[in-house]
Parts: sequence; structure tokens; C-alpha cells
Amino acid sequence: MKRCLANHQRCKANRQFENFPTRLLHLSSSAIRMIETASERPKEPYAALSHCWGQHPNQLRLTVDTYDTFRHGIELAALPKTFGDAVEVARSLGINYLWIDSLCIIQSGDQNADWTREIRSMASVYSNCHVNIAASCAANTQSGFFRTRDYNAIGPCTISLASSPKGNERLAMGDTLPVQDYAILPSPGRLETLMRRHPLGMRAWVLQERLLSPRTLHFSDQQLYWECNDTFLASESVPGGLPSSWGWQISMPVFSLRGKDEYDLRITWLDVLFDYTRRALTISMDKFPAIGAIAEVVQTHTGDKYLAGFFLAQLPRALLWFCTGDRSPPFTEKLGKRHAEGPYRAPTWSWACIDGPVSFARCYPDKATHSNVAPRNKFTGGGDFSSLIDWKMALVDSQNPFGQVKDAYIVLRGPLIEVEEVGESPRGKTYFKSSGLLSHEDPWLYFDVKFEPAQMKPAFLLPILWRAWGYMSGTQKMSQDVEYGLVLVRSSAYDDGSYERIGMFEGTLDAKTPYVYQGDQEVRIR
Repeated sequence: MKRCLANHQRCKANRQFENFPTRLLHLSSSAIRMIETASERPKEPYAALSHCWGQHPNQLRLTVDTYDTFRHGIELAALPKTFGDAVEVARSLGINYLWIDSLCIIQSGDQNADWTREIRSMASVYSNCHVNIAASCAANTQSGFFRTRDYNAIGPCTISLASSPKGNERLAMGDTLPVQDYAILPSPGRLETLMRRHPLGMRAWVLQERLLSPRTLHFSDQQLYWECNDTFLASESVPGGLPSSWGWQISMPVFSLRGKDEYDLRITWLDVLFDYTRRALTISMDKFPAIGAIAEVVQTHTGDKYLAGFFLAQLPRALLWFCTGDRSPPFTEKLGKRHAEGPYRAPTWSWACIDGPVSFARCYPDKATHSNVAPRNKFTGGGDFSSLIDWKMALVDSQNPFGQVKDAYIVLRGPLIEVEEVGESPRGKTYFKSSGLLSHEDPWLYFDVKFEPAQMKPAFLLPILWRAWGYMSGTQKMSQDVEYGLVLVRSSAYDDGSYERIGMFEGTLDAKTPYVYQGDQEVRIR
């Protein structure tokens, strides 16, 4: 911590103690007292806690009924074990203020007004904390996160090896080879996997808490990990941290991306979504709020408008997402589960309407590093078939564009092609035939959820763009042109001629440019 504050230039930028959450826990006395920062302004930094509530949380929390009790003070022994451990860590670091969601946001009722207001401030809460304490190994608030470990099993590992002679250098009888010490480092993928196996590791809310915090101290069941804007996954095994070039951009805090341009930040947003959709949410309606703070940071840096999980400058090409598992390429049997029960959550064209992992089609130039683009495949050209011409979004909270959505649609102008034949192969896979596509073969179909062929009549294809790909086959350079688009059906929930997305397609082109469709239409998708 001292080295970070004294020597890390990118970390020094976040040392302004001006922006505080609405409430904090004051730790300077034996009793833990909740303060309102508007009337009792701190002059010191605060820490934040990332933790798991547990499957059946029955914990001390801030409510209308407990508000006065919290103001007067609570004994440390009355706190759940995980919260008590966080207080001990903060105090040991010389930090007298701590933010814990369930103790600093009023938890009374369902989607109460205080929660709605405070959720707008999540980007500020974590971006402005001094350090984020991650209770990674704690499954709930009662289990705590202090563990007894065998340091000999996790300490730095070094070996001494004799160096080989250089070039034509010869050794005389009795000469000894120089000995050099080498450190054995774990791969960043291994460390990341170990962290994800902890209870906190795959929680959806925790992604933005980790990425936005300027520093995070992870308490795992085996050792401590440290991340900041300058250091990548330092640990008791590797105290100095791994070289950042070994890691992924997604693993570093978002504030380390300040030097990147708008295009790279939008690509990074897709990387964030790739990770986020693989994480677990307890409350389905939190799909947008749980990542809204990162969206707010990206919008602040780019100035781009946010729309139901995307930024306008990304549309329509970012609509080319598909449901997938952890392997690639995707296949049509890798389906998600569309949110259909309860209140409206997201339009069908947004990744947020799906419960399950999604990936994005490889339709971006190589200017930015995209973790989901195979390095042997290079984008070498392309063109657009459709464009965004109108959109509308209604919000649950009109003051939070990154929160829950009540309704949304987009209007694209492009070629809408009706499918002439919908069938099912002997192996049970749905196929489309359409003479209107430029593709010289039947398109590959990636459905969002399971549909019977009868549910897709009539079905429509909306080509979005085409891309030229260069790749290596052995030692030979090859190229292929591919068109991508959306699979649509008419919406049964609206009577305004709208369509709904049910998947995406890709088709192989014959490399006879220019590729041109005739007869564009305005297509409203909900």
C-alpha cells in the first residue's frame, strides 16, 4: 500500500478525498457508528467491501427501523463475521471509514427509493475508495475471510541454476559455471482461475467493484492478492506482481485505461460483457444495474450515448452477439435462456435479455486488441448493409440511464429478407433457405433460445455487414468474405409492425465484390 501511494504514478491520481458515499461506517471508536457524510464530512479516505450475501441472507442490515441504532453505534461483536474481519483489515491499514452496501444503503422493502438513488452512485463509491477489501473466500456474511495457511506452500519459489557457456566459450578443468537465481511464476490464467473459484469470484456485481476500485486486496483461502492501476495480481507467491503484459486488459482496473482512445474503450466494453455474462446474479432484474457503473465510466471517457447495454457508436455491428459456452466456435445447440417471467428486463436485441454467456462476432478491425479474436484471423476489409436511424428507451429510474429499462426499441435501415423455407435436419438442427441472401450457401444459424420451426414462420434475415478475413492455413495465406446479420420474427406483443430478434446468422460470400442489396426497409426491433 505504501509503495503504491508513494511510487505508482497512475495510482497517485486517485488520492483526492472529496467524493464520499452518502453514508459511511466510522471505525475510530470501539463502537461502529454510521455517519451521514453530508453533515459529518470525513477528512480521510475510506475503504469499501466486496462480499457475498449468501443464499439465505439473514444478517444485520440498515433499515428504517435500525437507522437510529446504527447512528448511535454498534459493537464490533454484533457485526457478522465477514464485516468484522473487514473492520479489522481497515483499522490495520490505518483507515477509519468503511463502506459496506447492506450497512450503508437502506434495505427496507423491494427496490426502495434509497436503493434506487444510491445505485446511481456505484461508480463513484468504488472509484473513490482508498482500497477495496474483497472477501473472496467468504461464502456469506457469517463465514469471515481470515484463514490459516501454510506459508511454505505459497511463498515465493526460486531455484538456482548453472548458466551454460556462451557461444564458443570453453571451460578449463576445474572451472565452475556461474549460478543464477530464477523465480518460478504461476501463469496469470492459473491465478485468475483460482480467484474465480472462490465464492466471490463469479458474482456479477463484483466485476464492476473490482474493475473500478483503484486498489483491491483479495482475501482468498490460500493467500492474499493485490491489484492496482500499476500492479497485476501481486500475491504472497509473487510479491512484486506479474508483468502486466502477461495479463488481460480486463483484469486491470478501468482507470488504467484512461490513456486509450474512444474506439479501444468500446472494444473493452465488449470484453467486459464477455466476462459479465458468465457471472451469476441472484436477482434477475439487476442485469443492467450490476454493470451500470462500468458503463457510466466508459460513457464519461467516450461521451457516447448508452442504450440498453450498448453504446450508440457500436450499433448496429455490436448487435451481432450469440449465445455460447466457454469453447469456440459456437454451434446452434449452445442456447441461452431468455428472461420471460416477471417484469420487462431488456429488448430482444440486447444481450441482457439472455440468462447465460454471450460472445460477439469478430467484426472489428485489428486496431484494438480484442480477446475474443483469434490472432491468426485478421480483419482486412468490409462494408455495412444496415445502419441505425432511430431508437427509444424508457427507464424505470429516469435519472439513471445505466439502470433498469421499461421498454426500448431500435430502428435499422437495411435489406429485410423473408426466409423461404424453415426446416429441421435429420440431426435435429434447424435450417433456413433463402434465395435473397448474397451468401452462396445456407447460412449458419445461432439461435438465442430454443425455437420450434413452427414458431419461426415467417422468419426474416436482416444483413448487418460483411467482413473480409485473412488467415493462415499452414504456411499459406488465405482469405474469406463473410456476411453477418440478425434472425427476426414478427413481434406478437406489439401491433406496430415491430420485429423481435431470435438469433444471428453468418454466411460465406463468393468474393465477388461489390456486395450490394437492393430495396432497404426501415425495421423496428423490440
